[in-house]
Amino acid sequence: MTGGQRIVGAGPAGLHAALADARAGARVTLVDNGARVGGQYHRHAPPTGEPNPGHAQGSPRPASPADAPNPGHAQASPRPAPPAGGPGRVPESQRLARAVAAHPAIDQLPHTTAWSIEPARGAGGGASAPHLVHVLTGPADGFRTPRALAADALVPCPGAFDRALPFPGWDLPGVVTADAAQALAKGQRLAVGRRVIVAGTGPFLLPVAAALLGAGARVLGVWEAGSPAGWLRSPLPALRDGRGKLPELAS
Repeated sequence: MTGGQRIVGAGPAGLHAALADARAGARVTLVDNGARVGGQYHRHAPPTGEPNPGHAQGSPRPASPADAPNPGHAQASPRPAPPAGGPGRVPESQRLARAVAAHPAIDQLPHTTAWSIEPARGAGGGASAPHLVHVLTGPADGFRTPRALAADALVPCPGAFDRALPFPGWDLPGVVTADAAQALAKGQRLAVGRRVIVAGTGPFLLPVAAALLGAGARVLGVWEAGSPAGWLRSPLPALRDGRGKLPELAS
């Protein structure tokens, strides 16, 4: 057990935090249960013909006849999604992954789940006391090796989750949350339907739509529930903080 900075979760927030801390001089261990960094937002498809070891949600539901690909449909065959920002542009997920992999002060623990955090013995229980992060490394459905990591500081980055608000028809077949649609499209290469509408709010709708396109679905529209009026009240901060998403939106 060695001390250092421990970041739990290798999604966008965890990757940015790891880089910022490592560049500030900290020794960082990045813990995530996925095979590759990126989290749900930058979820990676498994290699062709292999299951996704980071997918812990069991087998997907059997596709209904309405969801089954149409062999005569021109867009039924899976095709790669266009790169965000157009040809020649390196996606943000690749830039972050390369920067983290190349930094000598960042160690990565893939296929690893953090299941408990406690004060280290003899630490005194103070605010600056080191902690122990108990983790399990290995496939979710196989043998997993337990470890205890000592940490001088912890940065939990567990990510977000879908908040599905009930509305008339929300429990009908074919209505799924955005995260479930992306998990099937990128993790299992399955589209939830041939013709899909992506509705909700926030930038997560964009990679979901891109994943569905890559799985062969036709995205009829991306419906944003939020209003741009909030951006217009503070246009400069909105452009500054959201400029990274403009190429993805254009794509």
